[in-house]
Amino acid sequence: MVTINITRDTATPALRQMLDQVSGRRGHAVMGQAVRVLVRDHLRSKEAQPNKNNWPKTHFYARARDRVTFAATETQCTVSIALEGMRQRYHGGRIAPVNRKALTIPLVPEAYGKMAGEFGGSLQFRPAYGGNLIGFLEGTEGSTLEGQAVFLLVRSVVQPPDPSVIPTPAAMVSAATQALAKAVERDRR
Repeated sequence: MVTINITRDTATPALRQMLDQVSGRRGHAVMGQAVRVLVRDHLRSKEAQPNKNNWPKTHFYARARDRVTFAATETQCTVSIALEGMRQRYHGGRIAPVNRKALTIPLVPEAYGKMAGEFGGSLQFRPAYGGNLIGFLEGTEGSTLEGQAVFLLVRSVVQPPDPSVIPTPAAMVSAATQALAKAVERDRR
């Protein structure tokens, strides 16, 4: 899960001044909703981009977009993206297998977004030991992927952080500030 917090304590002086004019929870709700909309729009644009190999999409960002929520209190708002893997993409770090001996890295479009078990008995193991590498799974004789390396088997991978999975802090502050300014203006009328 990725969480974005906006609190009175970390607000700019301009935001604090506007928060003084709008009741605490309402002001934070206005900002939270604006940042939620910005994050959802950002994830929609990420979903529209092709993946790095131009393989079939798993629709990760569409699922993330559907899981963006916000909560507001008197003193803060929190925008969250509750999707497994989102935090990993944002922060990066080591990925190791759980209850398995190896990670399967797809080498062909047909394997992208799938687990090796989904191929039934049409894959066979080919060892290739060396450091992090364990081997390959390749298509068996008579299968549609015959003789092709389908998955690379590794002990772990290190994913680099990708802060572009969410809007920039400046864009989020801008969205929150604009929404709060509109709320203040409505209250003056």
